Amino acid sequence: MSDQPPSDRLVSRPARSLRLSLWFALPYGALLFLILGSGISGFIQDYQRSPVSQAGWAAHCMARDALLDMDAFASGLMDESIRRLRATGPDPRDSEWMELRNLLMGRHSHLDEDTAGLYSRLILDNSRAWNLDPLLLAALIEVESRFRSGALSNRGAIGLMQLRLTTAQETASRLNLGEVQAEDLTRPELNIALGGRYLRKLIRRNGGELAWALEAYNRGPEVVRGIREQGDDPPPEFWSFSDTVLRKYRHFSELRRLWDISSADMVARSR
Repeated sequence: MSDQPPSDRLVSRPARSLRLSLWFALPYGALLFLILGSGISGFIQDYQRSPVSQAGWAAHCMARDALLDMDAFASGLMDESIRRLRATGPDPRDSEWMELRNLLMGRHSHLDEDTAGLYSRLILDNSRAWNLDPLLLAALIEVESRFRSGALSNRGAIGLMQLRLTTAQETASRLNLGEVQAEDLTRPELNIALGGRYLRKLIRRNGGELAWALEAYNRGPEVVRGIREQGDDPPPEFWSFSDTVLRKYRHFSELRRLWDISSADMVARSR
């Protein structure tokens, strides 16, 4: 029989049970912590490898270091447009976005509403960042890939804007977006951002002459520069690519004019 008072025995038995429970629970708790820790670490690594977070982190770092730089602003805008779209979706009051989305859906049956909406927002945001007409960007993408993000040409051009890997890597380097691999160019947000930036550079390099810039986009800037330096007018077939893009661009612009007339008419009728 124990010498301890009854009250001491009532206290000590739960205490002993608690000590035994802790003794057995601690190893399992440590094991669970390791499992959860590795799972969280893997999740973070997957997130950091995701299309949006990689470009977003680079864009935010660049914006922090060069707030007044246009490239930094545009890359931050790219990330912000993706974050906003994935989080809340586009603003349904944005008539320009709705018109462009409907245009893409009407012309390309493989685009569902969400994909057409995403492409439209990316086109609008990047056209503003690079001072381009969004319909020009849309026309170029339609001619290059017909809005298929996985498009691959026999010359190795990839994605919506049919970028070659070397061109994309050079452009990404100027934007401080880090290393770009071929598979990265199937990501719409990266492809359109790099393609828009590259087109703006070619327009500036060719003195604002859009047809020459488009031919440089298609043939390569060095080829076009060599032809221009010769001083002779190229044959008519030289302009086949730019003619096709500009014809699409004029068609889209005419549709926009009709949209504007229709919108103004609806406003007038509502008064």
